[in-house]
Amino acid sequence: MTRAPTIAALGIAAFAVILLPSSAAHAQYEWPSPATNCTAGKGDNANIDYNSTAAFNTSTTSAAKVYCPIPYESFILFTNTTMDPIVDLNYIDQSSTADVRCTLHVDLFDGTPQVSQTMLSTGVHDAAVHSFTWTFSRDLIGAGRVYSVSCTIPAASSSTVRSSIRSYRLRGDR
Repeated sequence: MTRAPTIAALGIAAFAVILLPSSAAHAQYEWPSPATNCTAGKGDNANIDYNSTAAFNTSTTSAAKVYCPIPYESFILFTNTTMDPIVDLNYIDQSSTADVRCTLHVDLFDGTPQVSQTMLSTGVHDAAVHSFTWTFSRDLIGAGRVYSVSCTIPAASSSTVRSSIRSYRLRGDR
């Protein structure tokens, strides 16, 4: 079952912000998102499938790409705080021949890249959930910027042994 992206689903996810109680010594912010908010890359709609917990590649012959948006509204809370934003992405890499490859992007609204950082699942090939974590400066937060993570998911080894993106979140902690 493939799923076409919808603006309504993204709009709802943009407001799924969790503010955790803060004390003088510790404050937190978290915006969690299921991988079902990720959309298939151009030409990959037939290869990306979703279930209630993941976006996964069904192709046994080629890698497929997904794009996972982070709404700008989520970053507004970082403008008047000492917290630096942290993005976590959970994945499973069951491919013995290729890595899950994910890149955090900070671009201007016109598409001009500002920052990108790529992580690979090198050496991790099992059914366990693993994480990539990106921390970046509040200096990269501001109007006119678009934030996202793109991931290339390796081809499936079989119909039951597939790599996947499980979830991602924006958080802040001080």
